[in-house]
Amino acid sequence: MACRAMNHTRGSVGGVTAENRQAVDTTPRRQPTPQTTGNAGPVRDDATGKGLTQNTFRGTESSRQRTVHCGAATTLAQVHFLRAEYRDALRWADEALEMAERIANVAGLSGPAAIAVMARVELGLPVDAERYLALIEQSLTGGETLQSNSRFAGEAFLAVGEPARAERYAESLRATRRGGRLREAYAAASIGEIMLRRGRFAESERAIGHAISVAKAIGARSVLAAACITGAELAEAVHAPSLGTEPLERAIPICRELRLERYLARAEKLRAGSGPTAARA
Repeated sequence: MACRAMNHTRGSVGGVTAENRQAVDTTPRRQPTPQTTGNAGPVRDDATGKGLTQNTFRGTESSRQRTVHCGAATTLAQVHFLRAEYRDALRWADEALEMAERIANVAGLSGPAAIAVMARVELGLPVDAERYLALIEQSLTGGETLQSNSRFAGEAFLAVGEPARAERYAESLRATRRGGRLREAYAAASIGEIMLRRGRFAESERAIGHAISVAKAIGARSVLAAACITGAELAEAVHAPSLGTEPLERAIPICRELRLERYLARAEKLRAGSGPTAARA
């Protein structure tokens, strides 16, 4: 069953030449730009996603561009989250969420709310799950436009034990055809993850294959890594773990290079034979 999704991983991931993608793939075709972050020296935004954003964030503080301030804080939260730096992720998410609520930026609610609820789960902190999920849903139904925010909403629903809401979110992604190919990759990867957790393996396979295909085409390497790992989890769930070997071997170098520790932990568990063997929702 998982063969078609796995076949999408063949070919050269390294064919995405210039190492110019942020960890959250917000600008997949931008050329690399050296940035300076205090005493840390030059940092390229392709490898960490933070060099450019931290400078942008400082600029928004001085110019009081509060919407940009909110977006920059959200991007920092997402990067820290992907790196499994959950305390830093929560700090930036809380700041972005506070700003979004203060200026009634409905479009800016879903990204930080998703990171905040998942970071709290990871840290073992008390979670007012309904508050965060309501903010996510308010943002999404209100016409949320920042493409990277759609990446984490489905995962947030699953993290707090709301698979039915996650499934409704997946259906809304299928029904909504807006945005560019990066949003398309995010949506397909999210649908693949949700359908896997719901035990709907054929639907998961189709979505994962599409996410891999689009992510490879546009050079969205962190989405590619995530989709490959979900594909390997799918192979494990349908008792065909050998089909997950190639996707894992493609995902792991990307995770290491971009420091995507959250994804890397999933991949290494699978490679060690201790990954999920069935849907978890």
